[in-house]
Amino acid sequence: MSPFVAKSAARSLTLVNAELFDTNVKLQEENKRLIETQAALEVSRQQAEEASKAKSQFLANISHELRTPLNGIIGSMSLLIEDEKNKERLESLKIVNESSELLLNMLNEVLDFSKIESGNFNINSAPFNPSEIQSEIFGSFLPIANKKNITLNSTCHIDPQNYLLGDALKIKQILNNLISNAIKFCDQGDVAITSYWQADKNMLVLTVSDSGIGIPEDKQSLIFSEFVQLDSSLKRKHEGAGLGLAITNRLINKMDGSIEVASKVGEGSTFTVTIPLQPAQAPKVVLENEPEESDTTLNILLVEDNKTNQLVITRLIKKTGHQPVLAENGLECLEKIKHDQFDLILMDIMMPEMDGIEATREIRKTFSKNTLPILALSANTEAVNIEECLAVGMNEYLHKPIRMQELKSILNRYAPKLTAAESS
Repeated sequence: MSPFVAKSAARSLTLVNAELFDTNVKLQEENKRLIETQAALEVSRQQAEEASKAKSQFLANISHELRTPLNGIIGSMSLLIEDEKNKERLESLKIVNESSELLLNMLNEVLDFSKIESGNFNINSAPFNPSEIQSEIFGSFLPIANKKNITLNSTCHIDPQNYLLGDALKIKQILNNLISNAIKFCDQGDVAITSYWQADKNMLVLTVSDSGIGIPEDKQSLIFSEFVQLDSSLKRKHEGAGLGLAITNRLINKMDGSIEVASKVGEGSTFTVTIPLQPAQAPKVVLENEPEESDTTLNILLVEDNKTNQLVITRLIKKTGHQPVLAENGLECLEKIKHDQFDLILMDIMMPEMDGIEATREIRKTFSKNTLPILALSANTEAVNIEECLAVGMNEYLHKPIRMQELKSILNRYAPKLTAAESS
């Protein structure tokens, strides 16, 4: 090799080495930037998770704080309505009660939407009877429709013996939202619920039709958006948070279904829901008779720190024919069961000194579920709260606000057990 060629090759090698060095430096810098970006993304992810947790906790706290006074209002109203004889005062009490229920429904909508938005909910599958669900929902809305002079019709083309595999509670919520909306926007006329099963496609089809005000064509694409009211003017007639259809749409999407609307202004609207489901066998259940009225008086320990709820729930218990004794927190509860015998405990969860969870843990060291039932009575609605209460040994979880008939039915289930235990 000539000296010239050797020098030329050496220069080329030097250039290549220099280029490789520069490339390596650039790669190292790029790798450093990539590591920094990944670290920043990780920090952002952690911050987002913390923000989501903080939001969930905030909503849980808000739920508790709002439900607690609502429990006092709705409970007091139910007591007053039952005893009131004066027609004019009775109507006023009913208005207050209906307004309280409206507030509770709006609160539930906001919390439901928050759970769905954050993905903090699951679709559960279990055999359910669509005919029974439709009949139950029809019955619950019939008095509301009658009050507005609306004819409510229900047609189920599904064999009453047929069961499907799906989330019955979510399907109930979908129907509830659609029927509630239909009645709200229909001052008179008809609302119709129809269902049928497309066996060849394994598809449940639900329709809710009304002869109400209808939806303008250019607005129909907006009705499933969050917090949207088509009439947002100060004079709008129909109240609400504008979340019902948004929640409905997201629930349906979560179940891989679809929803369509057909509507004309002044002629009404029809919502059609299709949800893919599988046929199922009827679950094997042991039928139990509805508990009858019992002459047994339960000695009930009410553990509650809120003064208003103490008064209201105590009156509700007395109205159902049972005897309440009050404890203001978990520590006082433990003291009282040392000295007195109780048939059942209604336990609040969030209390000072000792909360309901810790109190239940202590009680279960001595008393089993059968010897001393403990029923959680709480304004918290999160699934994690319910699971925690049941895990520590509570028999049931009751939501505030609780209605008198609901409380009466629950307590009647325990009174026969007490009678049987006394006679044995």
